[in-house]
Amino acid sequence: MNLEITKIYPAPLTVMVKKLLLMDSAIYLNLSNTDIFSNSYLPTKDVAKIVTVPTSEIFEFESPLDKDIKLSFFAGQKLIECLKYFDIHNLTGTLHYFEEGDECFAEKLVIKDHSLEIVLHCADASLGFTTMSEGQITAAFGNDNEIYSFDLSEENLTKLTNLITLDRNELFRVYSDSRGIHIAGDTFDNVIDDTQTETHEEVNLFKSFFSRISKESYKVSVCQNKLLLVSDDSDTKIALNLAIKA
Repeated sequence: MNLEITKIYPAPLTVMVKKLLLMDSAIYLNLSNTDIFSNSYLPTKDVAKIVTVPTSEIFEFESPLDKDIKLSFFAGQKLIECLKYFDIHNLTGTLHYFEEGDECFAEKLVIKDHSLEIVLHCADASLGFTTMSEGQITAAFGNDNEIYSFDLSEENLTKLTNLITLDRNELFRVYSDSRGIHIAGDTFDNVIDDTQTETHEEVNLFKSFFSRISKESYKVSVCQNKLLLVSDDSDTKIALNLAIKA
């Protein structure tokens, strides 16, 4: 079966794929008439991310979908590189897919403009499609056990990503006192939100988690077992499990 794509918008597609590549070199997309979404987690399950974009911002279809389609690529970076070769104002495509049971899986995506055509083969559906169940999404991104929350600007996130390289320790900590919300390591202590003055004990997270966070501004919830980041700039959520210090 074929789905004719009358318009592809490469810029928002590239942004979405880049966010997903922070989690894995492979990307898994769920395509519907209203949204394109992806939820993924690390094999250790201590970091989870969900990204949602309105379908109309990335694709326009010749006719509506009869069923949602699961679309996956082993090398998401290859998709980004291919998009650079096209005339972005005249980009169309055809998605070839098949039905297996109650689900539809993409087989290949043909992208073309007035002079160039590229065929991108999708990952073999028999190897599995990484996605989270509704129950897993609720568990990972629920904030029922929130202790407190704070704002983390893109500017502060960028600064912290650089500051954590000063430490040899694999952990950093988050805490609050009369001066505000602190994110600190062994060699730095940065107040990132001075609007809150309640005191809360520190929680610890792995520095490696910073590489999974897209550069945006977030509302951060400190929960009993995780940090939950909800983007102010897009429909993106990231859950980071707290580290247990020995």
